[in-house]
Amino acid sequence: MNRDSKIAWALIAPLLAFIVIGFVLPITISVLKAFDNPEVEAALPRTVAALDGWTGDGPPAEPAYTALIEDMAAAESGQAFGKMTRRLNFEEPGIRTLMMQTRRAVDSLEPPFAESVVTRFPEWGEAAPWKLIQAHSDPYTATYILRSLDLQIAADESIQAVPEDQAIFIELFIRTFSISI
Repeated sequence: MNRDSKIAWALIAPLLAFIVIGFVLPITISVLKAFDNPEVEAALPRTVAALDGWTGDGPPAEPAYTALIEDMAAAESGQAFGKMTRRLNFEEPGIRTLMMQTRRAVDSLEPPFAESVVTRFPEWGEAAPWKLIQAHSDPYTATYILRSLDLQIAADESIQAVPEDQAIFIELFIRTFSISI
């Protein structure tokens, strides 16, 4: 490299560093965070493993209930559990309450848990909360990106538009770009 090339690179280096630090790095981090979904797997590892082969027809078998109770009992600090319940409540309002009530009742539940949990909390006798846990147990998701485009993953795993009363992001994008222009 000759002297002129070295001088040119020395002049360009601060601008290049500014672009990488100010634009490329934050955008890359944002894109990676948009697909990151570690909460469910971190808080309910046994439950996720127990639901691995479950087809979604009706509630799962006893091992899934046992795994759920073990995971809830093992959640000592509650920080991972709290993040998981907030994440699931984002998808299905009301699930946080069910999870918190079940966690508080763990010590009073007796085996077989499929009976005692459902007797105390009938919602666990339905497939819906289990499907929610199973659907969001993957450490990576497109849910956040889809939500920003007013789309969602339906029960049959197809992508569909959110209900009209919840669709706000596309309108906001259009408004923002029109004001910018």
